[in-house]
Amino acid sequence: MPVRRRCPPLLLLVLMLQVPAFAQQVATDPPTQWQADAKANKKAAKQAEKAAERALPRQKAAGGPAPDGAGPGGQGGEGGPPGGAPGGGSGARRASGPLQMLRPEMEFAAPLTDTLLLYRTRESVVFGRPDSSDVVILPLSGARVQIAPGVQALLHDNPDGMLVEISASNGIRVSYRYTTDAQDADRLRVHIRAEGHAESQRGGVFEVDRVYRRGNAAKRKG
Repeated sequence: MPVRRRCPPLLLLVLMLQVPAFAQQVATDPPTQWQADAKANKKAAKQAEKAAERALPRQKAAGGPAPDGAGPGGQGGEGGPPGGAPGGGSGARRASGPLQMLRPEMEFAAPLTDTLLLYRTRESVVFGRPDSSDVVILPLSGARVQIAPGVQALLHDNPDGMLVEISASNGIRVSYRYTTDAQDADRLRVHIRAEGHAESQRGGVFEVDRVYRRGNAAKRKG
């Protein structure tokens, strides 16, 4: 069953209005728009990438691939070139750096600068954008589904918040943990943790928080 779908705008609106109410704060009825704090998210991404890159030499010294070495090639654009990326150049390192583990097809879960639309049906949570008819549907059952060639995702509906796990066929694993601020229910934080397999030039760990503001927060407080 396809998971990434395209709905006509009118049908998407009808679906949004028919979603039943649930206690979950980040996927409610009516569907909630979470506007990304683009400035804060970009700053956090740069800081997290620097921290991850500083950790890479220690990981390689502990048994990872040499900087100029013989890492395996990627498949279908998912990994690096055959033999691994050449060493010595900062551009080459950045092209396969920790931030690159967050592939474009994973952006639906926590966009860097766009608005995230979350709502839930009786059987799934739907991820979308207010200005797009594309949606990604993840079952509440926790079933693993394919969202792109070689990329699978599943959702855990935990009492302390949703958790989305995405895995790629080249060994990259990314988790997204959603929590609302205890002091401010109109603020959503998504903790992202990406890990690459040890044999990859993209090996290592990249962790970052992205923050969002409820789109209708001003009206609710008015």
